[in-house]
Amino acid sequence: MKKYRITLAALTAAMLMSFPLSALSYTGIGEVYSIKRDTIGDGLEYTRYKAKDSTGREQSAYIFEYDPAGGTLPIVSWGSTVYGKDRLNSLTNAAADDGSTVLAALNGDFYSMQTGVPLGVMINNGELVSTDDSKYAVGFTADGQAVIGKPSVKVSITNISRAGSPIEIDQINKFPTIWGVYMLTDDFASTTLSSSESLEIIIELGGELRASGSVTGYVREVVSGDCNTSIPEGCAVISVACSYEDYPLFVGFRAGDYVTINTVCEPGWENVVTAIGGGDLILDNGVIPEGIIDEDHEKVSNPRTAVGLKPDGKVVFFAVDGRMQSSKGITETELAALMNELGCVTALNLDGGGSTTVMVKSSSSSDCVYVNAPSDGSYRSLANGILLVSSETPDNIPASLSAIPNSPVVLSGSRVYFSAYALDRAYMPVTNEYSLELIPSDEISLIFDPDVVYPSDIGSIIGGSFIAGYVPGEYRLVLSHDTGNGIIDGEVSVFVVDDIDSLSLDPSYTRAAPGSLVGLNIVAQKDGRNVLCDSGSFYYTLNGTHIVPEEGAYPNAALLCDIGYLTTDGNFQTFAGVEGEVEIGIWYGDLVSYARIKVGTGSDVISDFEDPTDIGNFSVSLSDGAGNISFAPIEGGYKSDGSLGIGYSYTNRTSSQVMDLIIQKGFPISPDARGIKLWVGGELPERMTCVVVDESGNEYELEYKVTKDYYRQLGYSELTAELPISIRTGALTLKTLIRSYESGSGERSLSVDNPIIWYGEADDVPPIVDIAEHWAYADIAKLYEMTVIEDSDCTAGETGLTYNPDGQITRGEFAKLLVRWLGLDTTPFENDGITLEADTPEDKVVYIRTAVANGMMNGYGIDENGVTIFNANAPITRQEICKVIGILLPETTNPLKFNDVYLIADWAYDGIARCFASGIVTGYGDNTFRPTNSITRAEACAILSRVN
Repeated sequence: MKKYRITLAALTAAMLMSFPLSALSYTGIGEVYSIKRDTIGDGLEYTRYKAKDSTGREQSAYIFEYDPAGGTLPIVSWGSTVYGKDRLNSLTNAAADDGSTVLAALNGDFYSMQTGVPLGVMINNGELVSTDDSKYAVGFTADGQAVIGKPSVKVSITNISRAGSPIEIDQINKFPTIWGVYMLTDDFASTTLSSSESLEIIIELGGELRASGSVTGYVREVVSGDCNTSIPEGCAVISVACSYEDYPLFVGFRAGDYVTINTVCEPGWENVVTAIGGGDLILDNGVIPEGIIDEDHEKVSNPRTAVGLKPDGKVVFFAVDGRMQSSKGITETELAALMNELGCVTALNLDGGGSTTVMVKSSSSSDCVYVNAPSDGSYRSLANGILLVSSETPDNIPASLSAIPNSPVVLSGSRVYFSAYALDRAYMPVTNEYSLELIPSDEISLIFDPDVVYPSDIGSIIGGSFIAGYVPGEYRLVLSHDTGNGIIDGEVSVFVVDDIDSLSLDPSYTRAAPGSLVGLNIVAQKDGRNVLCDSGSFYYTLNGTHIVPEEGAYPNAALLCDIGYLTTDGNFQTFAGVEGEVEIGIWYGDLVSYARIKVGTGSDVISDFEDPTDIGNFSVSLSDGAGNISFAPIEGGYKSDGSLGIGYSYTNRTSSQVMDLIIQKGFPISPDARGIKLWVGGELPERMTCVVVDESGNEYELEYKVTKDYYRQLGYSELTAELPISIRTGALTLKTLIRSYESGSGERSLSVDNPIIWYGEADDVPPIVDIAEHWAYADIAKLYEMTVIEDSDCTAGETGLTYNPDGQITRGEFAKLLVRWLGLDTTPFENDGITLEADTPEDKVVYIRTAVANGMMNGYGIDENGVTIFNANAPITRQEICKVIGILLPETTNPLKFNDVYLIADWAYDGIARCFASGIVTGYGDNTFRPTNSITRAEACAILSRVN
């Protein structure tokens, strides 16, 4: 069964369980406002603090409390050699590759930035890897017991073949200089790296060096001069500069000599199997030693790392970020006081500053990852690190639980449901064949921690859920689960708050189909941490009203509006068959936030500019060197009956920003949106962009591309700025509709029409129901988009518009298509122009007059009354349409070779030749052209669509 452990001084005397987090305060980091706790190993508790110091500066601190009685062991790790540096994640990955389950890791000793060689001791698996140079260290015995002090390892070598006296060796595996005697093993590097004239003695070792003990060896070779001698595996090299005073003591060594290497250390260190060096001893018997703060960097706030011992033998590892906005850091004096407040009586300062690095394997994860923020902006390569590893081997057999959520913050009166992952004895998540298995809340049992006495009204437990009471503070719960083979359990801290400081709904803007349920998540925060809340804790409005439906009118309905209702659990149910938009307001005291749901399909229209007052929603900003702004609504547009006119001048520009068309309050963009589209009349600037902003205030400038170029025919072009999928992770706001860039000097006049938020190809589907499967769908849709085909050219029915694409097209109908496709001005011919037959359809008259006046089409003559015989209701033939289209195409000398070329009228031959050479028309399979055949509406659309 579980051994209940309350750590960090019984979570600071257990009383804190019933008091606000602000009651928890430490020297240097200040008042704690956010806590995360996690049991990440047997006897290993991880705590992360967010705090604010007395100046209001943020602090981020990381604490590991290690109980030697548990199943966790510290090890020291370094790169492939002592010389050189490696990032901490390289060390954890290497340990994992060797079969260790790494639960946490921190940076270790101070080191030379040039060589990466640590300044203090290293002991690994009992082997003395590097001597301490009289510096303090932390060491661990085989059973995990810790000691902090000076190992004071002394090393000597005796040439027993020559009955020599012991000779002192100054350092093991430190970078060789001219001021000492160095022993360099194969752990150090591949060579000695000596750079001065030296004597180097290669010794084959008969065993491993220990902090205290004796090893015999055999001299393989003696080398002198500019050495940098290779270090064979299993050997050590004595390196002494020829200029050093002890050099004469070694000149008598010869190959074949036998030697003894003796080591001796301070009592208590002989049984240490893992050790790593550090800096100052900052706590000694609960007191800060005098005189330790003697360097400037120790007196200012910096990132810090430390290790300390508690009276009960537990070990505290501590780190704090610094030198950044998110965490100021602390002084060394503050570090000492803080370690004492954490219950330590002895503490050692480890390397800090840019070296401070923390990695954690959370209880629900298999990977040990970085969790702190490095002050250098990236994680520094280190000399070594302390790794906390499990002493158990993963077996994928459930042994304990990891709660989900972990360390939740809950609003008073709200309910949190706990599920869990099973962990094996090495604290690795238990997996089935494919993935982790989440144990659901209804299979979890909860109790309050029996080792802690809580006040009344702290909340209640129902099965696997906790309902927060009205006493803010931290509460420890024990969760359990019956696997069928026994009960496994775990612990979780719950933090109850009675207030929040930010509130929003997610999504803040979305679209939904009629009849669908829209899930809404309450995003509440307290001091930067998400707070779990029930919808019942808030007041809601729908479109500014609070209408409660009659009881039983709708299932689970709380509030009602004309397009749906808010459910009792805070979601929104839309009515079937009803489209519209709802603004949902959520209130908590003085906090209020809104979310919009658009019910239905189609694009979101930013403005159609048909109402001249819409201009008040926009403003224009000009950069230096631009002027003469005109900014006004215009009658008529491409997609609507109005547009926005903008004019400006610019001088001496070099692809630089000139004008911003700003949406005053911004326009919301759903994460489902694909882009922003608009139609622009006039010659386009050199470059056009728009600017969107995400929920964090990050701006993204998106490039407009011309997606439909109808400028020649209609004077307008469609521009699209696509939203990259990488930023469509939450609600966005369109801030700047147009940002123009220009080069040189000049003037620009634009009309902007129908800007929309675009949701993909479905938004572009024309409302013509009989073309969806037709071969000419794209051509007809294009002409409809260009307004060449109007709704009046279609027949309205119960299911929508029909175009009859396979029906014949008349000469009058084609005249209208042609004129609208060319963008010819029909205004002069509304009340003037040729007189047509009485049976000419009234809506085609102006287009026929315009086509004839512009030389695009002809009639069949004029009768005695001056009436032009046009035959508007007669089908237009293939040769007639080619005669018209050929006017727009380049000349060709290629002869026509159709079998029925003799049937082609002389007046149509050149037009057909041009159309055929340009690929606008083709013949039939029997190599005939059939010039007098009529044309279908679909064929006419395809011909126009193909002309560039």
